Amino acid sequence: MNTLRTKIVQRIRSPHLRGGTTLTEVLMSLMIMSIGIVSVATLFPLSTLRVLEASRQTNSTITRFSAEAVIDVDAGFLHNPDGTFPPGGADLTPYNSQAFRGQVYFVDPYGWQTFHRDDALFPAPWSPPGSLAVASNPPLRDTLGQLPLGSTVNVPLMRRHSGATMFASVGINPYPMIAADSNLAINRAAKLVGQPDNWKLITSTEVTTIATPVPGITSLSLDTDADLTAVSVAPGVAYRAVIFDLSGQYSETRLLAANPIGQALAFTPALPSRFDTSPTGVSPNVGKVRIEVLDEVYTWAMSVRKRASGPANVDVVVFFKRSFKPEHEYVYPAALRRYTLGPDGQPGVAGVNDNNNFNSANNPLIDEVAEIGYVGSDDLPNTVVTVDFSSLPAGADTPAFRRGGYVCDTKNGLWYRIQNIQNATTTTVDLVLDKFIQRDNTEDLFNFGTVDAGEDVNNDGIVQLGGLYWNPSVVNVFPLEIKEP
Repeated sequence: MNTLRTKIVQRIRSPHLRGGTTLTEVLMSLMIMSIGIVSVATLFPLSTLRVLEASRQTNSTITRFSAEAVIDVDAGFLHNPDGTFPPGGADLTPYNSQAFRGQVYFVDPYGWQTFHRDDALFPAPWSPPGSLAVASNPPLRDTLGQLPLGSTVNVPLMRRHSGATMFASVGINPYPMIAADSNLAINRAAKLVGQPDNWKLITSTEVTTIATPVPGITSLSLDTDADLTAVSVAPGVAYRAVIFDLSGQYSETRLLAANPIGQALAFTPALPSRFDTSPTGVSPNVGKVRIEVLDEVYTWAMSVRKRASGPANVDVVVFFKRSFKPEHEYVYPAALRRYTLGPDGQPGVAGVNDNNNFNSANNPLIDEVAEIGYVGSDDLPNTVVTVDFSSLPAGADTPAFRRGGYVCDTKNGLWYRIQNIQNATTTTVDLVLDKFIQRDNTEDLFNFGTVDAGEDVNNDGIVQLGGLYWNPSVVNVFPLEIKEP
């Protein structure tokens, strides 16, 4: 009899093998992975901001060199900014009018032309000044910035000039005569102070028909696929047609004086004879047409501090998509003081004749204004300015100061960058500037709000406060080397 035997094999599981992953481990893994993903994701917006900043700095620098090239072409742009006096005039060395010596002013072709054409921006009537000397009460459009409507504060304003020697209808003019503060003058000013690539493409298309007479082409009809609905010729908005011949080797540019009628464009002057017939006999010799709008992304102006001896300190002010809104042209009362009084609360060292001054009776002058910031005193260089915007009209927005923005001392023509903003109230704010205040712009240096001995420089019995210009479009300010006449 056979016996059935069964062999039983017993598996022994290794204590080191596991059957799966716990939920806790999965959650921990997801948490660690999410931290890494979030960290990487935060780099993208930061890198985008860095790229934008790099682009802005690059374009600002290019714009700055363009501005300096204009001075190299014609020094009169700075030293005779209205083009009033020809070289060799009785009161000047060439391009160095005596009327500008010792003055602080702003050379701003684009702004000057725009403000003089658009009455809505500055409603006060404008009339040409009688001389180049800074008038005691110039029209608002002739100053850098304006006071809020109805404001009675007494702050200095820099005179704004046209830079007419380069393009306008007066003085030394290498261009054909044009009407000042016209659309053409504004467009020419924008091209002068802008970059060459400030034109944005609207459409590029073929030409279907050429209106007679030929030769002397003054109008074109574009292909029906060209969308011209975005073309809206208006004051301050420039459109141009770039017209190529059939070979694409030659082109002519024409500003559009009126909106297209259907697909038809009209322009003046007529195209040159090259566009009448091509070398192969095709008539007319017109190929593609590009319609572009002027988009003044980066433009510049110049603030000038002209010395009494003739040379000038110049800052190139670069704007990004410049704003001409009235609220962006306000000048606010702001007393920039070079020094803050130390703990003793007195100029210099309290009770000491720091600068060894005496009056007519040979009595020592102690704790006078002239001792503020004296060597060895507890007075400290100042970087903070308080801006007062209580004079704004009712309901007006308060200035949107931002870190990194630029403000201008309108008395001295000096620019500062905002490093920080603090102590903001409904009527005032303290701006921390990027450097020590270089010059006082106020007579009120001690016992603020009163006229102390030595403060009323012009002896009018009024405390003259300083002014601060703020325009959010200013993205960079470049100091140049001293420019000779």
